Amino acid sequence: MQVIRKFYLLILTTALPLMCTGQTTAIQNQPSPLAATIVFDPPGTAARYASQHEHEPYQRARFVRDIAYGPQAKNVLDVALPKTTDTTARPVLIFVSGGQGNRNEVKGYLYYDNILLWAIDQGYIGINMSREFGPGTEWDTSAKNIASVIHWTQENIKQYGGDASRVYIWGHSMGATALATYISHPEYYPRDGIGLKGAILFAGSYNLAPLAATQPGRTPPGGAITIDPAVLLSQSSLPGLQKTSLPLLLAAADGDPLDRPEYVTMIHDALCKKSYCPTTLFIKGHDHFSEMFSINTSDQTVSKPILEWLRNVTAGN
Repeated sequence: MQVIRKFYLLILTTALPLMCTGQTTAIQNQPSPLAATIVFDPPGTAARYASQHEHEPYQRARFVRDIAYGPQAKNVLDVALPKTTDTTARPVLIFVSGGQGNRNEVKGYLYYDNILLWAIDQGYIGINMSREFGPGTEWDTSAKNIASVIHWTQENIKQYGGDASRVYIWGHSMGATALATYISHPEYYPRDGIGLKGAILFAGSYNLAPLAATQPGRTPPGGAITIDPAVLLSQSSLPGLQKTSLPLLLAAADGDPLDRPEYVTMIHDALCKKSYCPTTLFIKGHDHFSEMFSINTSDQTVSKPILEWLRNVTAGN
C-alpha cells in the first residue's frame, strides 16, 4: 500500500454479540500491551514490531519468489517452505494482503514474510500472493486472482512439499473482501471445486446487499463510490456466503474502522439463520495494521486464537 499518512481513530466501545449457536463459538482474547493507543500509521506500527522480526536469510525457512500464476504484472506469488526436508506433505496457508494487493505492505520492512514464517513454524507451507486492484480492474478481479492462485496451488504445491487437499486461506482487509467474493461465487472456482478447507476473513468490508453496515468505515481516496443498488445486489456476497459449508473465521479488532467489527456480526448472524454459525474473533488492543504486523512476535493476541481455530478445523476435516 505504501501508506505514509497517520489516521488517529476514536474507538467507540460497543457490546457485540459474541455467543453463537451451532457448530462453533466465539473467541475472545486479552488486550495487547503494544497497542494502548490506536494509530492508523503503517510505517510507525511496522517499526514498533521490527526488532522482533527476522530478516533474510531466514534460519528455518526458504522463499521461492515471484512465481507467476497469471499473465498480469501482479499475478505473482511467493512460496515459503522449511529448510528441513519433511517426509509428509504439509497443509498450505495462503495469505491475501489488503490495500492495493501488494505482497509487501510497508517499504523497507519484511511484511508479509512474517505471516509465512509463522505458518512454517506451525507446520504449513506458506503462500503470499499479489493481486490486481484499483483503476482498470473490475469488482471481481481480485477474486478471480484468488481463484488462479488456488488453481496454481492444486497443480504445483506438491513439488514444494505441500498437500493440495489441505489448503487454508487468510484474507486481510481488502484481501478479505476479495476472498468473500471468491467464496460466495462458485462460478470462479477451479475445475475441482472451491479448493479450500477453511478461510479466515479478517477486518474486511463486504458487499452484503441488501444489508449494509451502519458504523463508519474508511472513505477511499477521492470519496465514496456510489453504485447502483441493482448492481450492488447482483454482486453481493451475502447469498453465496449463506450457502457455503466452508469453515469460516470472521475477525476484527477494536482499532479497526468501526464497520469491520459490525461486518463480522452481520455475516455471523446471516449464516446462523441459513447454514451454520461461523467462529467470530474480536481482538482487543490492536489497530488495522498491528493485527498483522504482530504475527510471529511475542505478541500472540492475534496468532494464538488463529492457530487454535486452524487446529480445530484441521482436526474436524
